[in-house]
Amino acid sequence: MAGLRPAAYAWSKLVFAALLGAAQGAWMTFFVKTICQFPGAWGAQFLVLGGTCAAMSVVCLGLSALLTSPEKASLLSIYLVGFQLPLSGVVLALPTAIAWLVRPLITTYWGWIGYLKPMGEADNASLYTAVQRVGEDKDWWYVAPGWALAVLAAHFLVGAGLVFWGCQKKRWP
Repeated sequence: MAGLRPAAYAWSKLVFAALLGAAQGAWMTFFVKTICQFPGAWGAQFLVLGGTCAAMSVVCLGLSALLTSPEKASLLSIYLVGFQLPLSGVVLALPTAIAWLVRPLITTYWGWIGYLKPMGEADNASLYTAVQRVGEDKDWWYVAPGWALAVLAAHFLVGAGLVFWGCQKKRWP
């Protein structure tokens, strides 16, 4: 941070993390579209996957900015990322009232639920139809990619707020 104001340092970290997240989202989109051959619009699915990676990266960066040591930050980020996938599935099994409380907090839930909707608009929507049938009994909530991106943007903004707060807190005298 030598020679930089806390806000400039925070912006540099946010831009780097967001671009890295977008690159990860591009790779994931390429992988699931070409290797797994999932149907749906490339653009919408890239935005959701890129948004998921960017939001999760910035939330981890924010936690890192607040914690006192790199080891604690690394461990917490590993736990947070590692538990995201199981948590996104657990949300589906929770009673509806509890799911509505937990659902907004799980980044990967918004990633996959926003990724699904464009699959239903494709010519070959059999995978989406199968997932939708399973979800009918469980009161799953399918959203358009725009809604998922709005929630992911909120996650990103919370993470960014943590980054700015953490950088300000650690400011040199």
